[in-house]
Amino acid sequence: MATAKLKMSEVRGDVAVGVAQGGATVHALKLEGGKNVPLCPTRPKNGLRHMGLAHEQKPDLELCMKCSAIVPTGPVTVTKEQVSIPGLDRTVIRKVVRPVNDTDTTTEEEEAPVMAENTTTADPRDAQVEEIRASIERLPSLLEADNAEGAEELNGEIETAIAGLGGKGVAALRKTLRAERDKALAAGEEAKAAKTPSAEIVNLETKELDDNGKALIQKGIDKVKELAVNKFQGGHAIAEIVLDIRLGITTKNGYPDISADTDLGKKVGGALIFDDILAGLPEEGEDEASDAIRAEIGSIKKSARNAMQDVKVRYVRSLDNSPEEAKKFGYALEAHPDKKPSEAVFTFHGIQSLTRAEQAKQARELKAAEKEKTRLAIEAGELSEEEAEALSSDGEKSEKEKRTETSNKLKKTALKLISDVKGIEDEEEKDEALEALTVLFADLRKALTAK
Repeated sequence: MATAKLKMSEVRGDVAVGVAQGGATVHALKLEGGKNVPLCPTRPKNGLRHMGLAHEQKPDLELCMKCSAIVPTGPVTVTKEQVSIPGLDRTVIRKVVRPVNDTDTTTEEEEAPVMAENTTTADPRDAQVEEIRASIERLPSLLEADNAEGAEELNGEIETAIAGLGGKGVAALRKTLRAERDKALAAGEEAKAAKTPSAEIVNLETKELDDNGKALIQKGIDKVKELAVNKFQGGHAIAEIVLDIRLGITTKNGYPDISADTDLGKKVGGALIFDDILAGLPEEGEDEASDAIRAEIGSIKKSARNAMQDVKVRYVRSLDNSPEEAKKFGYALEAHPDKKPSEAVFTFHGIQSLTRAEQAKQARELKAAEKEKTRLAIEAGELSEEEAEALSSDGEKSEKEKRTETSNKLKKTALKLISDVKGIEDEEEKDEALEALTVLFADLRKALTAK
């Protein structure tokens, strides 16, 4: 049978309590490795926020089910003592809470250990303050090393740790720690500035190229163009060789393998040329020229593959002026006697009849014509701008459609996540997950309404 959740009024008053960052479930706390952790086996991923002692909380506030099964219960006595605040040259009045021993048969040392007990024994906050100060000491070295990202991250951790401190006199302690942090930041910036070159040296930096530099830039541009043209022409030259080989291969129907329908035709453009080259090269690092071939062969292969469409189109068109070459495709001419040789071959083999450049030009012209048609329709009042956007000729979705689609996907994901969380059997885990979702949705709403 599940243990009922205890209220704060039922928990022994000297027990420290807290909640997970971003959560709502209250846990009893204990010290483990100098840090507050839940008394139960739960270990929140984002750490805990210390709330104080049980007797300081609202009586009806409930403790987590697992902690309720093992937390100490019973009455306590509350007295006041003067104690010094760690890190400050001052004293304050602090409540000291001790459990009541009804039978007087045990000493204070024999009592059950109290998690994060707020008595005159070692204050768990001391360890937290010590860790914070150790982090503060690291700040100047990060800034001096120009590690702004690391310094910013560490500063955020320090601020989170300072904000997470609790207990009496915490406002003054936070103020002191923040002042120490600010002093460390200033020291780091000063050390960084001391290492920065003087203005005199910085002014020597070249801001603009001289005539010689500009001439070299143009020389670089010309060289890039030359290499690009050479690569383009090289790809076409290889594609022409591959096509010549394929035209000498026949398909199962006895046709020239112009479209690489056979296994052998496919291998010609790959394994039989490029793979054989790689197989014949010495080991990497033994020959500079071979290493260059190995590095560039993939790009060359792609260039040849892209050029094949242009090479094939030009070859088929040449059949109109080469009766002898056209005889290789007599079957296509017989199938389409009313067409020119090139048209017959394009049709019979289903080959693209335009080069890549011609296709691109055609697409631009069609798009321009459609855009002009749409503009005239909008001016005539036959079409709204929203409708025109939705009916764009390029087939892309309008921005409004994209937003709607994204919103629908987000909604679907959120609903599934909520359903999954509600299906969690562990009540404590479910509560924490629902609380995290509530915080997330609140943050989203805040972002939506922000100006």
